[in-house]
Parts: sequence; structure tokens; C-alpha cells
Amino acid sequence: MLAFHDYLNEQSKHTPGWLLIDTPLHGFDEGIRPLEDSSMKVGLFSYLAKQAVSQQIIIIENTNHMAGIPLDDNINIVEGSARVFAHFGLRPSPWR
Repeated sequence: MLAFHDYLNEQSKHTPGWLLIDTPLHGFDEGIRPLEDSSMKVGLFSYLAKQAVSQQIIIIENTNHMAGIPLDDNINIVEGSARVFAHFGLRPSPWR
């Protein structure tokens, strides 16, 4: 997905200018070792932060999976419950 997005940014005249990724850390299992600079999680977020210089990247992730990952100063974190996000139409809502 990231490679296809990079291809569109470089080759297409219809560049989307944004990328939405839902739970990118879901499949990462690095054991219980502490996060290091060589961690895949740290590497992924470092890569995405570099890519976000020229575009907007929206990541939907559980905050308990992000503990210990250093975040850049230009990253905005929006937290909320499923009910709050459903109000804005970001997921199907049983409350509607």
C-alpha cells in the first residue's frame, strides 16, 4: 500500500495528497523487549513522519499500542471513543 501510494505521488498527475492507514501496528509482534531505534514500530512511524512533510497522513491506531514510540512535534493526536468517532461518521454506529 505504501509503495503504491509513493508511486502515485511520483508518477500520477492526480496525486491524492493524503493517506489513511487503519491500525498499522495490528500485525506487529516484537515480543516484550523495550522499544529501540531499530524497532519496526519506531521505524514505521519515523518513515511515515518523513512522508508527511509533503502530504497529510491519517493513522487510526489504539493508543495502547503506541506507548514508547517517539512522535514528531508536527503530529496531532486526536483521541476519542468509538461513540465520539461514530458521531463524525468515521465508523458505522449502532447509536444512529
